Amino acid sequence: MNKEELIAMLELADYYNIGKNQLEAKQPYHLNIIDELYINENGHSRILAKLLQYQAESKRYELLESFIAYLCNEVKSGLFGTINVFHPKITQEKERIDLWVRDKDYAIIFENKIYNAADQEAQLSRYIDKTKEYGYREEQIFVVYLSQNGGEPANQSWGHYKTTFQNRFANLSFKNHILPWLAEQVLPNIRIKEMVLRSAIEQYIDYLEGLFDLRTQNNAIRMETEKIIVEKLNLDQFENDFDKVKFLQSQIDEVNELYNQLANLKDKYYQEAREKMLAPYIQKWNDELKALYPRLEKSKEGCHVGLLVPFRGDYVNVRISEDDDKQMYCQIDKYGFENQELNSEVIEIVDTILPRHGGNVCVWKYFDINDFDGVFKCFKDVMDLLMKG
Repeated sequence: MNKEELIAMLELADYYNIGKNQLEAKQPYHLNIIDELYINENGHSRILAKLLQYQAESKRYELLESFIAYLCNEVKSGLFGTINVFHPKITQEKERIDLWVRDKDYAIIFENKIYNAADQEAQLSRYIDKTKEYGYREEQIFVVYLSQNGGEPANQSWGHYKTTFQNRFANLSFKNHILPWLAEQVLPNIRIKEMVLRSAIEQYIDYLEGLFDLRTQNNAIRMETEKIIVEKLNLDQFENDFDKVKFLQSQIDEVNELYNQLANLKDKYYQEAREKMLAPYIQKWNDELKALYPRLEKSKEGCHVGLLVPFRGDYVNVRISEDDDKQMYCQIDKYGFENQELNSEVIEIVDTILPRHGGNVCVWKYFDINDFDGVFKCFKDVMDLLMKG
């Protein structure tokens, strides 16, 4: 994209946003609780987990059964039809897996990318390996990849599993699959007395419709903004619709290029700002820990601060780190032995401070992105318990 094209694209975006904002200001009052809470990727996973955990009076997991039936219809060549729901354990963020369904004869790994986050190194491969550690054979494991509009997982995320999972993999999107499933399959079948469940699903459907600009009340805005685009791009200059399609595709390609450049620039500035913000805290933390625990070795693993605590002949790694969403967390794990279980006594000692949703390999607690005091207090409380234990 040359300089002139870049300027033209930015001007189009500015012109479009001004017109859209003016139209939105005239819209009738609308309230959606989820809109107001600004949920992140984990929030969507929690909502889906809660829905799939629903049990009817018959004790059947009707929404999970409905979703699997929907999967069978969407992934016609897959093996999802072999899944029989018995007594599933449905967890969110356990072992870092966004949503995890484990039952008698199957396990389903859900990877949620609703905001199009990049795949971590060998992410799906690690989750498959972790599921196998829980006693599931490879042929009993299924993977559901959820993106906003249907993006594929990166090849590197699969490790060596991509070919063997082709019949036990579903590539779904929130827009084209989760939203239609909820609106067309789930909501019409909710019993009248299930008022709370119905209300929650209606709110989530409305939220997703808003996310994808599909709310009925926005029809007038869509028509007017379409006129803005037609006028600004001078689409009437083309004699037939095929030429319009060709030209619009070229504009889409330029918008995508601009989006990528803006996203990279945003990440660059954010990272620089975050490092500047964190630097004094990290220095302060290291100075205080050096004074409190002068004989303990610092962790060399990637983290803001970390100490190795001797315990029963092993070392417990206590650290403060951040995840891909820049949420800070305090965590303990077994230093130098990835995926090996901690001494059960360690977990019991810190159980009042760190939730046990990491299994026996690691336990951690999340904090708000800027809760520097809270995460460091948690770190020191964990250290105090371990040093006394």
